[in-house]
Amino acid sequence: MEHRHYFILVQKIAVMLAVLLTAGLLLAGIPALAGSQVAIQTDKGTWELREGGSDGPLRFTVTFGEKDTLLVDQYGQTEEYPYEFSGSRENYACEITFPDGTEWYWNQHSMGGSGGGTWYDTHMLQSPYPDPEALCEVIVEGKTGRSGSSLNFGKVLLILLLAGAGVFQLVSPETAWYLSYGWRFKDASPSNAALVMERVGGVLLLGVGVLVFFIL
Repeated sequence: MEHRHYFILVQKIAVMLAVLLTAGLLLAGIPALAGSQVAIQTDKGTWELREGGSDGPLRFTVTFGEKDTLLVDQYGQTEEYPYEFSGSRENYACEITFPDGTEWYWNQHSMGGSGGGTWYDTHMLQSPYPDPEALCEVIVEGKTGRSGSSLNFGKVLLILLLAGAGVFQLVSPETAWYLSYGWRFKDASPSNAALVMERVGGVLLLGVGVLVFFIL
């Protein structure tokens, strides 16, 4: 009975880690939620802000002006957006001033980020201006030469490998044991302790995947 309760506890922890990792990957891997804008570089120094995704309708065209300003064009009318930026791709501070005087800022670091500003008081529900997150993406990419997205292919691949191996050990600990040790012996079968260790190893792999996602 004690072993059975232990198995149930291990499985619950594994499910929680898997859900957390999957949710984080989905939230970080999707460039924009429905209704928001995504920045797409079309030429050196030129970005398009499209509604809802790369195939969505074009809303704004953005280029860099002089003295830390963005030039945002909509239907042939161009406005200047002063900004301040400091730091690197992983750790930066970005502040944007909109034509009506409202401000938006974001501070990004390796463990996450936080932001605010008067923009939220006026334009949170509806705004004639570009999405500030998309503008910040343009600034980060333009200033650092790389996208401000927190995920890259290598990181995603590592997380998927860790998560896949962890889930495999949890779902089929007997097969995982056989691939590691059982094939060396004839008619061998794993003990209960060996199966427990396989499941614990699966939980640890999922935990490492979560740490890689949030820290690296």
